[in-house]
Amino acid sequence: MQWNKAWGMKAALIALIATSLSACMSADMRQYGKLDPDEKSITVPPGGGLAAELKDVLSTRGWTLVVDRGPDVIEGRNSGSVNLKSYNTFNTRYRLMLRASRYDTCLNMTGAYSYNMSVIDNKTGRELMVMEGRACESQIKSKFESFLNSAS
Repeated sequence: MQWNKAWGMKAALIALIATSLSACMSADMRQYGKLDPDEKSITVPPGGGLAAELKDVLSTRGWTLVVDRGPDVIEGRNSGSVNLKSYNTFNTRYRLMLRASRYDTCLNMTGAYSYNMSVIDNKTGRELMVMEGRACESQIKSKFESFLNSAS
């Protein structure tokens, strides 16, 4: 009888901890547009952690990943007055911007991240999706995949 009571108390404590941890998690996404399913190239941030996980998601779905943007371009005219414009170029249709910091480990042994990300259409300059919050890697990936699915 003592064993079952002790085990029940431990199970209740674990459930309480899990509930309190998940209550602090959020993977909030706002979508402002859709991806063109025929143009699957994206500039991604370098590095590992959450960035690597999102790159894996994109790669398995057939996306072309580029880690750096194109060259800086300076245009102008040689006349009486010179008007030069400088701008960055991207060799991909889309761009993933990500700021993420791992702060803990989730119960499924993946990272818990505080993050903010955007997907930008380099052709139009529109922000198509923004996500931010504090969540487990699996929650973030799931929301990101739902955004990718919206293009299909």
